[in-house]
Formats: sequence, structure tokens, C-alpha cells
Amino acid sequence: MTGKIQTTVLRISGAIDVVASIITSFAIIVLVAAVLLQVVARYIFQQPPPYTEELARYAMIWAGLIGASMAFKRRFDPALMNGVKNGPPWMQVAAEIIRSATTIGAKLCRLEGEAGEISKGASADMIIVDGDPLSDISLLGDDGAHMALIMARGRLHKSTLV
Repeated sequence: MTGKIQTTVLRISGAIDVVASIITSFAIIVLVAAVLLQVVARYIFQQPPPYTEELARYAMIWAGLIGASMAFKRRFDPALMNGVKNGPPWMQVAAEIIRSATTIGAKLCRLEGEAGEISKGASADMIIVDGDPLSDISLLGDDGAHMALIMARGRLHKSTLV
């Protein structure tokens, strides 16, 4: 019974992935065509169609979001790791959520090397939490009550450290 359910879920997932690939491909084609039309109309005819900018924007958003989901499913993103390898499954999920909120968000915003990591030249967005947010995600709430340090864009906003 469990094998049938797993097979069915995998087939549905595969079908959704095919549909997502088609939609993403179409969105990228629309994006390129809209930008090309806008450039040609602006520089040759001095009058770009008013809808091309919005069309390109929506196509980029759809292609990016669906493409990111496809990359996540296929594990193409090198920033995605297996989570906390020796921890329970819920801890692995919590680690992936936190990692996704930082590294993947920075990649989607094209801020790799500047945000989403602690490295030389990065803009130093970081927190130090009193406790383990992987075991208690509520430590990240309460307006920073459980955070010993909050730094955003290299500026210190809160520090209870000596």
C-alpha cells in the first residue's frame, strides 16, 4: 500500500515538474521577446509599447519563482545541503528553512557575496540567538527578545554582548 502511494506521489511530482518546465520555458521566451520588442521599439522607433515593461516583469517573476522551485526539487542549487545530517527530520526541515531564508534569498536578489553569508565584503546582516533556533524556531520572534546581537547592513542595532 505504501509503495503504491509513493509511486503515485512520484508520478504526480514528475508531471508537475514537466508542466513547470513548460511554463518556465514559455515565461523565459515571453521575457526575451518583450525585452527585445521594447529595445527595438525604443531605440529604432522612439516609442516602446507601454505594456512591454510590465509583461517582461511578470514573465521574469514567474520564470524565477517556478525555476527556483524546479532547482529546489532537482537539488541543482549548490547552496542547498542535506541539512543537519545527524538530527531528526524536523531539525533538518528547520535548518533548510533558515538556510533558504538567507542564501537562496540572496541568490534570487542577485546579492551573492554581499548578503546571505558571513564573509569578507558581505554587508554583515546577522543575528546571534540565545538558544538553538533549529530546535525552537520561536526564538527568532518576539521582536528580537532572544537575540543577543542584531546587525543589518553592517550597522549594529542591538547588542547585549560584552
